[in-house]
Amino acid sequence: GAYGRYDTSTARVVDVAGLVAAENAQYGVNQGQAFGRIGIPIAMDDTAIEPFVSGSYTDASIDKFTESTGPVALENGGQTIDRTQSVAGFRSSVVFRDGDAIFTPNLTLGWVHNFDSTAPGVRLGFAGMDSNSFLVDGVATNTEAGLVQAGLDASIGSGISLGIGYEGQFGDREQDQGVHVNIKANY
Repeated sequence: GAYGRYDTSTARVVDVAGLVAAENAQYGVNQGQAFGRIGIPIAMDDTAIEPFVSGSYTDASIDKFTESTGPVALENGGQTIDRTQSVAGFRSSVVFRDGDAIFTPNLTLGWVHNFDSTAPGVRLGFAGMDSNSFLVDGVATNTEAGLVQAGLDASIGSGISLGIGYEGQFGDREQDQGVHVNIKANY
């Protein structure tokens, strides 16, 4: 699992029909996550395949806040946003040796399923009135998405290993892609 505390400061300017106001707020967010993964590794010489299923639950609790006291100040009475997600797929890798160096290309393919609302929203209201008057939706995510991870890890001796990888999620509402590079030295 994991836990994080975020201290947030917001600022916005409203300019509507001659009314100009600057609003700001400070509030905290507590976020916790629980996750698990079950896999069955199947090894054959230098090749490994691991079918797996994983799940995660994330809970973000937003502290109540009120923006500064202008005529369009907003408030939130405190709120919790949560998300439950699963991934089913398989990971494969092959080991190649060249002297002391070990190269391991790997590939993961999976299916991601979100069980909750795909558009997280925050309930707001005008300060001094109902703090749940309207909903501001966040960016919508996919209910279903394909997962692709591919990489190459290299142990080049003397406790040094390098890795490069790609990860992408592809769905009907959004795509998320990234590349990472790892350098690790043991001494």
